[in-house]
Amino acid sequence: MREGPCWVWAWPWPRRWPRISPSSAAAERRVNGGSGSEQAGAPDRQRYPAELTDALLAGDLDIGLCRALTPPHGLARTTLGHQPLNIAVAADHPLAARASVALFELADQHFIVWGQPRHSGYTDLLINHCRAAGFEPRTERTPLQGTPPATAVISTDRLAFVTTPPGPAAGGAVRIVALDPPLYAPLHALYSPRTTSPAKDAFLTTATL
Repeated sequence: MREGPCWVWAWPWPRRWPRISPSSAAAERRVNGGSGSEQAGAPDRQRYPAELTDALLAGDLDIGLCRALTPPHGLARTTLGHQPLNIAVAADHPLAARASVALFELADQHFIVWGQPRHSGYTDLLINHCRAAGFEPRTERTPLQGTPPATAVISTDRLAFVTTPPGPAAGGAVRIVALDPPLYAPLHALYSPRTTSPAKDAFLTTATL
C-alpha cells in the first residue's frame, strides 16, 4: 500500500478539474498534498501520452487524467464523466458574435487539434463528431503544445474544440461559442490496478466533474 499524497497529472489539460466528495475529506487532503479544498490539486504541468503512461507504469504517478487515451497493458481506465465541447475562435472571427453554432455549420472551417489524426484518440474523437455531423474536417496540429487550448486560435482564422465555458477567454482575445445541439468529451482516469493507496482509492471512487 502506498502512503502519502496521490499525484495526479493530465493529458490534455482539463479546463475543469474533478471534485472530490466532501465525505472523503481526510483522503481528499492527501490528493496532491492539498489543503482539503473540494477540488483536487492541479499539477504544475501536463505530460504527453507516452510520458504519462510510462510514469504510471513506473509508479511515479498514481493517476493520469486524459481524454480518449487507450490504456496500455498494465494500466486500467475509468470514466470520471463527460464535459461539454465548445468552439474557440479569435475575438475578431465572424463566429465570435454568435452565442451558439451547430457543428454542421462549420464544415468549411479549419480546426486546430493537438494530436495527429489516427495517432491521438482525442483527435479521432473530435473528427468523428464532425463526420457524424456530415463532413470531413480540415485539421492542422498546433505547435503550441502545453498551452491552454483556447489560446491556440489567437490571431488566426482557425477554430478549436475546447471545454472552456462559453464567453470571453484569454483576456478577451478569444471567444468561446457553445455548440447546439451539445456534444461531449469524456474525462478518463488512468491508473495501475497493482498499486493501492487511500488517497488514490478515494479519488477514483468519489471524484466528479
